[in-house]
Amino acid sequence: MTQDNNLSVFVIDSYRNYLYKFNSAGKFMKESFGSFGTGDGKFINPKGVAFYNKVLYIADTGNNRIVRYKLSTDLN
Repeated sequence: MTQDNNLSVFVIDSYRNYLYKFNSAGKFMKESFGSFGTGDGKFINPKGVAFYNKVLYIADTGNNRIVRYKLSTDLN
């Protein structure tokens, strides 16, 4: 579990291969995603999630990779 600068909470579910996002009030957000696989937005047994400097990192252990997602509302 990790939290971004907007106090949103991100939880990784290894069993469902899914990333859940909740706002600061605990409401489930539509930005949640994931499924089993090797492509974009897919994971195999992810074990961790971290946030640093507008980037969300997911340890996708079954695919032997760290996946990065830039979280930004910047238009540039």
